[in-house]
Amino acid sequence: MNILFVAAELAPHAKAGGLADVAAALPQALAKAGHSVSVAVPLHRNLKKSGEFRRTALELQVPVAKGTWATRVWQGNRGEVSLFGIERDEYFDRPHPYGEGGGDYPDALDRFVFFSRAALELARHVEPVPEVLHASRSIIFATKASFPPRTSPGWVWRRRCSVRRRWNSTAR
Repeated sequence: MNILFVAAELAPHAKAGGLADVAAALPQALAKAGHSVSVAVPLHRNLKKSGEFRRTALELQVPVAKGTWATRVWQGNRGEVSLFGIERDEYFDRPHPYGEGGGDYPDALDRFVFFSRAALELARHVEPVPEVLHASRSIIFATKASFPPRTSPGWVWRRRCSVRRRWNSTAR
């Protein structure tokens, strides 16, 4: 099975809690079980500095309320798992993934809607084509990246990947 995880944080470099650990470990376990697994994350400051990702030539055109924004994709690997970092410095080049002083950044909704839409655009370029977009409450909802199933009806996912897909969102 070809799986694309969409995660707002990824241990050890961009971690706010235990969900980052799961977002790092579960894809590894699935890859060891024989699945093709990729992980899309925002390119947070510490991920960018980690040296684990390298800049690619891939530039996505991400639909936003006022048109489209170009965003660069960075790539890395952890064993058999492909990592993709979505670069948008004004959103993700910050000291903490969510906010400082116990609160969220004021533009949190904009940041993670953008990231979610970028992840959907990225799915068009991931090889092999994802059969599953993992965006469930168990890993993603608490980390604010549950938007792909909520903001994009299934027909958009199928059309953009040029393959008929069926996904189940538990984040409704």
